[in-house]
Amino acid sequence: MSVARIAVLILAVLAAAAAAWLASSFVGTDVQQAQAPEPQIVTDEVLVASRDLQVGAKVTPGDLRWQTWPTEALTTGYIVKNRTPDAMTSMQGALVRAAMLRGEPITNAKVINAASAGFMAARLGQGMRAVSVAISPETGAGGFILPGDRVDVIVTREARSDTGRENIVTSDTVLANVRILAIDQAFGEANADTGEKIAVGKTATLELSPKQAETLARAQAMGDIWLSLRSLADTATGGPVDTGALGGSGSNSNARRGSAVTVVRYGVQSLEQPRTSR
Repeated sequence: MSVARIAVLILAVLAAAAAAWLASSFVGTDVQQAQAPEPQIVTDEVLVASRDLQVGAKVTPGDLRWQTWPTEALTTGYIVKNRTPDAMTSMQGALVRAAMLRGEPITNAKVINAASAGFMAARLGQGMRAVSVAISPETGAGGFILPGDRVDVIVTREARSDTGRENIVTSDTVLANVRILAIDQAFGEANADTGEKIAVGKTATLELSPKQAETLARAQAMGDIWLSLRSLADTATGGPVDTGALGGSGSNSNARRGSAVTVVRYGVQSLEQPRTSR
């Protein structure tokens, strides 16, 4: 073999080696670029509803949970764990002001704390009103009436007999199955640790419809208001009922001097006891 052919073969081998080296360099660069890690998403933990929450519902343990949320997707009003780590505990007992779906972020505009203004309005059912009446241990079942209980409202009043010589005391149940919203400014039940079930107060707040609120206002102007605590077994599933007792007329004419008369007005019994004027 001539020297020229040997030189050509050597040059060919060297060229092939160089081409192979260049090819492997390009392939390695592509693999490294393909395996480069994606940018990591920064996240926070946001307080969300763990189930569907309806308007007026009280927040209980298990209704809330922390959920991972992209930091760049946070908006004003979201409750973030690294800012308020005790938010889940402090939200217990709050009321829902706006309906929320499962997984929806909690905001202060959607729930209201018991210490906040507007809490009572959030407790009211749709179309209902909060009306307060003065009570005492004597007229409020000895302090055993608690927020959430159901009561009947009784009005006691005096009227002159037909002869004008005697005062007749009448009592009528004017409203039935009324829910107690609060005693004074206490919204919750009695102390669970002590088991105490007494809430002595001077004012009871009742949940009534607008027309029933008018009935209560008339009853307050006519005489003394008494609250009669209903048994749990007697609590009706519906709302408060206006008995219509204040709509009757002429019933007092049945009273006679010196004797008690039982009068039935619209299915509600009342006892009329004559009292001699001095």
